[in-house]
Amino acid sequence: MKVAPPVAADFSLSKIAKLMIESVMRQLPVFEKNKLLGFVTDENIIHAAVLQEWGNTAMEKIMTRAPHTIEADRSVGAVLSLMREYGISHVPVMDNGKLVGMISIQDVLENIYWPQKRQTTGDIVGEKIETLSVPAKGIMARPAITVEPQTSLRVAEKSMHDGGISCVAVVSNERLVGIVTKRDFLELISQLEVVRRSCRCSSALRTWR
Repeated sequence: MKVAPPVAADFSLSKIAKLMIESVMRQLPVFEKNKLLGFVTDENIIHAAVLQEWGNTAMEKIMTRAPHTIEADRSVGAVLSLMREYGISHVPVMDNGKLVGMISIQDVLENIYWPQKRQTTGDIVGEKIETLSVPAKGIMARPAITVEPQTSLRVAEKSMHDGGISCVAVVSNERLVGIVTKRDFLELISQLEVVRRSCRCSSALRTWR
């Protein structure tokens, strides 16, 4: 268990984004005079920030260029090795130079470690059968949601929200040129000291029931 850093209702979006990055947490509790008001998530912060003028910024300004990729026939084990080696959580999946999908660490957990079949007999009853040898194309999200380099952050954020994803691929002339994750958004927001909207607003606060 990790202790989440508390957030005050009058914290700026940039300060909350910085706390999320430092704590590696996507959801933080919001307090007022020791009373829990609710929770604020990374999606709340990103959405509130892109509604401001900053949301007109082009994706090419914040994207990670030339991202690490993996071929569709490579194993999930190879995907995990790539993630560990470079400290990344999303990997575009390619097939003969064409983007065909995206794999996140969440995809690996949900498809490999959590819902696996379990042994019912023998010495390892109940243990998961780990299948890190399955190909990346077997668990990737397809098709990968894409945007163009000139797409605004506001439009891209809506695509991520509507698709329930945390990463989009940036494509130009059908060629992968970059990716943008929620963390990329948060890192930029954490530097925007001009952003001063209180997390008390309904768009950035999930009330505790």
